[in-house]
Amino acid sequence: MKKKALGILIALVLVLVLPAVTVFAEGKTYLNDTAHVLSEDELARLEKKASDIYTKHGVGLYLYTAEEPLDPDPESAADAYSVRNIIDDAALLLITSTADDTGCVYATGRAKNIFTQEQLDGLWGSFDREGTYSYGVDAYLTGAAKILSANGVQPIPGTATVSLLNDEAQLLTESERAAVQARLQEVSDAYDFDVAVLTVNGTGGKTISAFADDYFDYNGLGRGTNHDGALLVLDMVERDWYICTTGRGYEVLNDQDIQNIGKQFVSKLSNGNYKEAFMTYADQCEAYLQWAEEGFPEGGDPAEPKKRPFVTPGKIFVWLAGTIGSGAIAGNRFKRSARRELKTVHRKSDAGAYREQQGIQLTNTQDIFLYSNVIVTVLPPPSDNSSNRPSSGGFHSGGSIHVGSSGSFHGGGGGKF
Repeated sequence: MKKKALGILIALVLVLVLPAVTVFAEGKTYLNDTAHVLSEDELARLEKKASDIYTKHGVGLYLYTAEEPLDPDPESAADAYSVRNIIDDAALLLITSTADDTGCVYATGRAKNIFTQEQLDGLWGSFDREGTYSYGVDAYLTGAAKILSANGVQPIPGTATVSLLNDEAQLLTESERAAVQARLQEVSDAYDFDVAVLTVNGTGGKTISAFADDYFDYNGLGRGTNHDGALLVLDMVERDWYICTTGRGYEVLNDQDIQNIGKQFVSKLSNGNYKEAFMTYADQCEAYLQWAEEGFPEGGDPAEPKKRPFVTPGKIFVWLAGTIGSGAIAGNRFKRSARRELKTVHRKSDAGAYREQQGIQLTNTQDIFLYSNVIVTVLPPPSDNSSNRPSSGGFHSGGSIHVGSSGSFHGGGGGKF
């Protein structure tokens, strides 16, 4: 890296005059300046900035400056350094060598799912373009923080850090918020399953599904070790709605269930009746959770309250047996009646009496193919959701599953309003 001569001169003077200082922030050091290119004040300022970013986003932003070449290459050196020195589940490392001005920005853990390679290369470019190391590191931290903010990345605590209702788009009055919040809390506590709502004015360029997944994960929503829950997100800019499910959620609410729930509240959203829409969403979630607790009994689907009764193999057997029995009795009665009418017919004692003595002469013979009858049985494909079948009751297939940027599994679906 070609730094401004003034910056290098200042760094050299500081190395001779000031001792190297290791700065700790909350017991953690983000900047390891073994090449001594930053002053004490610069280290303190940048260390605090890195610490603040971690507090806000839960992603560690590290720096390692080396005097020797990065062997065998920057990426390999960054990987080796990260394994030895970084314990965060999501982190970036800016590694650089003053010996040959090489380096890179390297992602570890969950950060690999947050930052694209293009963004990592861009962060290195931001650092490399600046005239001094101080400005370069500052540009790296600032650029990474902007990407984290745009993606809505927040720490993943053990419990939720946000309310079950977050009306960022300001769609509800104060009294309406209180009523919806109380209803969401009631359903969530009753079934140990977070039922949440978020309204926003835009998703920062992300798809609404990715935005919903990240908001759910990085704000600690969901109950239990599997983070059971469902989150309804409303984007007022694109007029999109989306329900994100996690843990038990993508078994309780499969893809069709989500669409059925949406049909119940979409018209209310379109008419601006947001409170009623959110209340309906909570009611529907409660109905499906109750159905799941009962083992998904046939006819209990909230979307199909008048479903036809389930026909069991036993019922089929009884029906067939009754039909066959009735037919046999009727046939036997007809046979006895017909026999009584044949008063002049007597059975012969010798079978030869029934034979035509002159035999049968065939003058012309040929084989003619009349038709064929092919019976095709279609076998259903194997289900990927067999684990979602309840042990008793009706069948309820789980929804499709994808992976969010945090590495968590999610189901979901949505539409327009």
